[in-house]
Amino acid sequence: MEIKDCKGLQFLRTQGQKSHMIDLLNISFKTTDGDDILSSMENSHQYYILHKHRIASILSLKETALSRTGNYIPFMIYNACTHPRFQNRGFMSNLLAHVVKTLVTDRPGYLFLEVLKNNTSAIGLYHKMGFRAYKDFGEGVLMRKRIPSRRFYTEEVLYPPQRSHR
Repeated sequence: MEIKDCKGLQFLRTQGQKSHMIDLLNISFKTTDGDDILSSMENSHQYYILHKHRIASILSLKETALSRTGNYIPFMIYNACTHPRFQNRGFMSNLLAHVVKTLVTDRPGYLFLEVLKNNTSAIGLYHKMGFRAYKDFGEGVLMRKRIPSRRFYTEEVLYPPQRSHR
């Protein structure tokens, strides 16, 4: 399983690919606004998995801003979806794990995503991947996952402190 990424919509090289992507968004989000959703992806980073030259799973990542306190840089995942034919194969789990690994920064921060409350399978996956409910907003919930700093990864995970034996 190969994860690909690009800025904006560069991965949609043909009209057929664009049509397929709009269909995926319409099916996944039970909407007819796939064109609008697609244009909202223009200014973000896309991570996706191809299966037989078709997008099986995709998510958009957007860097938002510094927090008011300046303590972390939040990132937002949106338009995360897997085509129904490819669900329950680990595609979204792999995409999320890849994004978290990619986002390890010099300072710890958070990765946010929104999910509808009735999408229990996605909520279960996000919980399994370490996301926790942060804010409730009517039909949905904003979830977040802590992103460790490079220092944490290199010093504490790769080289855990040794316990003294007294």
